[in-house]
Amino acid sequence: MENELVYDRRSDPRPLVSFLVPVFNERAVVKGSLSRLASVPLQKEIIIVDDGSVDGTRKWLSENILEGAALVFHARNGGKGRALQTALSFAKGAYGAVHDADSEYDPAHYADMLQHARQNNLKAVFGSRFINPNPSIYKRFLWGNKALTAWINFLCASHYTDCYTGSKLMALSVWKEMGLVSWGFEIEAEICVKLARKRVPFCEWPITYAPRRVEEGKKISWKDAWRGFRAARKFTYA
Repeated sequence: MENELVYDRRSDPRPLVSFLVPVFNERAVVKGSLSRLASVPLQKEIIIVDDGSVDGTRKWLSENILEGAALVFHARNGGKGRALQTALSFAKGAYGAVHDADSEYDPAHYADMLQHARQNNLKAVFGSRFINPNPSIYKRFLWGNKALTAWINFLCASHYTDCYTGSKLMALSVWKEMGLVSWGFEIEAEICVKLARKRVPFCEWPITYAPRRVEEGKKISWKDAWRGFRAARKFTYA
């Protein structure tokens, strides 16, 4: 079985926000990450997809049931994009919001992002790490992100500042209309290109960011950057 629904403790049939939580080998931080997410004061459901963890993460997740959440296991690691697609297949909210389980992003920002979206009739709000100053540990990741963002802006005549942000909020209808197919981190490029091509009402919101080091579990690499460049071109001309 590729996907196993381990438990489903969601009780709200019409949540405002579906939090989409991809997880892979995050045993050291997953408890704190989910605790912060659970405390966000929004009418929500949480859909956790463990993408084939082998470090004890899935054992911890299955033994620590989170009320208002559903937990799905992938039989093997497929990538962030695949985990998001699985989470979307379970989502029932008016909006879908990504929460990476690596604790680099503060989910509390989503309350303000959602309020801004609803007050201004926006279908999408992305949290940008570059509107206000944020720490940067590795310049190669910083400039790789900026190069990818510039490439997507060039292809799509868009005005993103942070295409590879892990803080993305969109109406669930927009998420599902995209027909996402990417399995790895190139899902970020696919999302941005498709959003720009659809001319969806959109803005960015300043967020804080706490980057971690590779030895602490940071997973994205230069290989993912090249996949992102190729994906952006592919979906622009699809």
